[in-house]
Amino acid sequence: MSAANAPPKAVLELSQKLNSNAQAIRQLEAQKKALETDIRRAVITAHHLNEVKEGTVTYKSVGKAYMCVGREEILERLEAGVKEADGEAKACKASMDRLVKVQEGLVKELQEVGKGKR
Repeated sequence: MSAANAPPKAVLELSQKLNSNAQAIRQLEAQKKALETDIRRAVITAHHLNEVKEGTVTYKSVGKAYMCVGREEILERLEAGVKEADGEAKACKASMDRLVKVQEGLVKELQEVGKGKR
């Protein structure tokens, strides 16, 4: 590639920012999807626990072992986990929205730089 055909430094920088921003958005989408999956799993588990008769022995896995735990304690932990995951999912969504706006600005800026080159 000759020096006359080489893309300007500004275009390269904007392209790199655009790519890194797109990668960050993909990572946040994956994180949000994982959090939503955790929330659905906790809700299903809580639903099944509510169907279990009072006084039924329940166990919680701890590594490779199981501990006898009361149903109420498991439900409390599930509820706390859902609240935490929901908060994290909302934070991911807010970050994604912010990055999408930045992405749109970068695309416009890249187009303007491209028009200025012609």
